[in-house]
Amino acid sequence: MSPYARRRRCRGTIIIFFLVMVSILTTSLLTTMALTSGVGTQMASLTLKRDQAYYAAEAGIQNGFWVLQNNNNWRAAANAPFVRTIGNAAFSLSAVGDWNSPILLTSVGTVSDSAGNIIASSTVTAVVSPSVIVPAITLGNNFDNNGNVTINGDVQAKGNISTSGRLNENGSLYAGGTVTTKGSVDISGATNPNTPNITIPNIDMNWLKTNATQIVNVPSGSKTYEVTSLNLGNGGIVYFTGPVQFKGNVSITGTGTVVVEGDMSVKSAASFGSSSQPANANIVTSGNLDISGYLGVVGSIYATGAISKNGGFDVTGVIVGQSDLNTSGGMTITRAQPPAFDPRSQVNGVGTMVLSRVTGPIF
Repeated sequence: MSPYARRRRCRGTIIIFFLVMVSILTTSLLTTMALTSGVGTQMASLTLKRDQAYYAAEAGIQNGFWVLQNNNNWRAAANAPFVRTIGNAAFSLSAVGDWNSPILLTSVGTVSDSAGNIIASSTVTAVVSPSVIVPAITLGNNFDNNGNVTINGDVQAKGNISTSGRLNENGSLYAGGTVTTKGSVDISGATNPNTPNITIPNIDMNWLKTNATQIVNVPSGSKTYEVTSLNLGNGGIVYFTGPVQFKGNVSITGTGTVVVEGDMSVKSAASFGSSSQPANANIVTSGNLDISGYLGVVGSIYATGAISKNGGFDVTGVIVGQSDLNTSGGMTITRAQPPAFDPRSQVNGVGTMVLSRVTGPIF
């Protein structure tokens, strides 16, 4: 074979090899582009589903916020959430918190495929605060503490607040005038003197009398009307038409409300409830309340006049006085929901809402 023929044969082989390599590279490139396009489409689809799950979760939060605006007592336990389905998306909503306290909303949004399998999830939480915080103690004038007092909740007094004894305040102090703290004082919240617009709830004595389950006519005269036993029934209202003094270890049965026209007192040797078994009773008096013995209730206290405490005093509820509260001796107040006749019992509406997002996995 001539040299020229050999050169032509070599050139032909190189061209064929080059064309084969170009074909392989082109095929590989097209395959890679197809795979990349498929993965990109799949990722876009999953991202869309994750966003759908997030919007479903947020819809649950907004639903809970709306419900609380209209009914602040609504709750949904974590083990019994409120569930709503929207097409192939759904949310599961829980609302956990005490009465008139910040509420934790947790909404889990999910998106499912045609077989009902969850393919994306997202969780949104929100802390919802009440528009109005009901204090443990509300006074129309001064709060003067000389005893050993623990208060779980805020204190509001239109006058001055002063303490020279032991005060353990798990909340904040608000005074229309001054706040003076001496002695042993531990306050978890803020101290706020010169606070304007402190309001005192008004209790309708006429309504209580009209709706009383029992009216006790107290004889007029100088002799003090003494009470040693009390039957409240089941949510009843026992209404005394004059001043009353509770004497001895008062026998209290049932649950309900005691209403006194005039002054009410618990004598120094008397007990109205006990620390181990408090009475399930609210107390309303149109006069002064004098506690020289022991008064322990799971309920709330309302006095048009002054409240004086020289004995023991334990309340799981709220205290409202149109005048002063003067304390010595031991006292523990734990804020709880007041009775229905207190206009603050059904406080609706919420104030602030703080959202946070936790995106769940994409399956």
